[in-house]
Amino acid sequence: LLGRGTRLWDGLPSLDLTHTVTTEVAESGTIHVTFAR
Repeated sequence: LLGRGTRLWDGLPSLDLTHTVTTEVAESGTIHVTFAR
């Protein structure tokens, strides 16, 4: 979600089939999402 809740990644079917998706939560609470092929 971005800002007021705009979903950036909706409508990207099969992204998890073509990429490795990892998430990491920083101490500040920020969530980092990494997409790698």
